[in-house]
Amino acid sequence: MRFGGPVLGCVLVLLLATGVAAAEQSELECSSPAQQAQSVVTRNDLDTLIGWIALKTDYDLSSVYHDPPEIVFCEVGDVVDYETDGLLVDELLAAAYDLSRRRINLVRPWAADDPYDLSVLLHEVIHAVQLDNRKWPCLGAPEWEAYALQSLWLAEHGIVPDFDWDFIYMISLCPTDADD
Repeated sequence: MRFGGPVLGCVLVLLLATGVAAAEQSELECSSPAQQAQSVVTRNDLDTLIGWIALKTDYDLSSVYHDPPEIVFCEVGDVVDYETDGLLVDELLAAAYDLSRRRINLVRPWAADDPYDLSVLLHEVIHAVQLDNRKWPCLGAPEWEAYALQSLWLAEHGIVPDFDWDFIYMISLCPTDADD
């Protein structure tokens, strides 16, 4: 299992910038994809995660349910379109949510039958929900809640994440918070 990777990957995403390809839709690829076995996120996988978020939060999930973010797969070494720049996918990045395109980039290998991999997708779906529901004071502010929910989901599946909570706290601070 890949513990800790999403935290570092998230930091990379935060520093570089700040619909679902369901089984019945064609899958879009990141730039320069390697030829590997196809990963698939089904509508059922997504509905399960959205339903879980609905049970654990007060967010309005209707927009994400009816018009889910696009999900694409990429490989380490790919450069993906991300916000206004390209994002180099390195070995520490597990996923990234691109708000401007409403796109989740999942890094292979990824498997729907792996609870940790599902939690990575959950984290990015949470970002889609968070950003559809409210304005945040800064780019990193939603991270604490997303990691807390991901941690809860993992605990419910018998996995203790090895998240660096001090680091997550720091990346969740807004510049005005750091001044206090």
